[in-house]
Amino acid sequence: MVKKHGYLSVENSPSTTAKRIYEARIEKGLSIKRLAKLSQMDKTYLNKIELGGNVPSSKIIKKLSLVLEKPIWYLGAYDKFPQNTLGERIYKCRLFYGYTQKEFAAVLGVLPETVRNWEKDISTPIKKHSNILKIFLKILKI
Repeated sequence: MVKKHGYLSVENSPSTTAKRIYEARIEKGLSIKRLAKLSQMDKTYLNKIELGGNVPSSKIIKKLSLVLEKPIWYLGAYDKFPQNTLGERIYKCRLFYGYTQKEFAAVLGVLPETVRNWEKDISTPIKKHSNILKIFLKILKI
């Protein structure tokens, strides 16, 4: 069982992300060295990601998504994240779009701490923010 950002998930393990990144790289016919150059990342770090030793941040997944031409949610295995609570859905939605908490907060016009509290189900959005979030949350109906 893996704990990432406060959520537990058996299915979304680093190995799922690692496998998807590896398979996407092979599908594109890229070596680790070439992927590192195209994504402007260290090849040792990329190798550790593919071996499941490093869990890439959403920023790294976003970079790889562009080079590998795969959706952010797919490479990050975010489709495997739970979405039982509003907080889990907000968290998952944010990752699907490839936003950091700070970036998502800016888009929504709130503080990053507010997004963090929503994601942890400490607080819930007011009506004004709920209406905006509904638009973003539609992505989870894939």
